[in-house]
Amino acid sequence: MLPGVLRYEDGIEVNREIVAITTKGEAICMAIALITTAVISTCDHGIVAKIKRVIMERNTYPCKWGLGPKATQKIMMIKQCLLDKHGKPTDNTPATWKQDYIDYSDSSKKVSVAEVVQAPQLAADVAKVTKRKQ
Repeated sequence: MLPGVLRYEDGIEVNREIVAITTKGEAICMAIALITTAVISTCDHGIVAKIKRVIMERNTYPCKWGLGPKATQKIMMIKQCLLDKHGKPTDNTPATWKQDYIDYSDSSKKVSVAEVVQAPQLAADVAKVTKRKQ
């Protein structure tokens, strides 16, 4: 994703192989570029490349998932028995949590791009990128 791109070289073209590297210079993966250098320099969001092959070994860096405000609140609610051990709502779950929390792992609830993305222009850009990938 473009917000994670810190530096890039000139001459990147669509469908060319690129290498993603860390700030320390370690190779992360080989990927296929989906946008050009000009687009990278002018946009602030979007998908830059599709990963072809991961090079970096697993667990090189610690995972940081689950440290955000919603995740921390969810962990506290599990400890207080307001949610079950899997984080699913129970009879004790507050109504505000049931209304505000979106469980993206629940396959029975299909969430559209328009519901996730608030800005209409950004939703249009996501739809364009999705069409390009197909």
